Amino acid sequence: MVKKANTHSDFTISNAPVSHYDIHATIMDSLNLNTDGKYGKSMFEIKEGEDRNRIFYQYNLNESHE
Repeated sequence: MVKKANTHSDFTISNAPVSHYDIHATIMDSLNLNTDGKYGKSMFEIKEGEDRNRIFYQYNLNESHE
């Protein structure tokens, strides 16, 4: 759940394709330090149905680390 500071509204659900990768841009945007988009798009700028590439990493913790 994410809501901008000083926002007073009812709870709403968004199906925008956001992920943990967007948290940095959202924080920097809230501090007005992302005006050039250097850190990416804030979660609040991403629209429902937007086509986005998302990164997925998978680690197998059962492998030997020799």
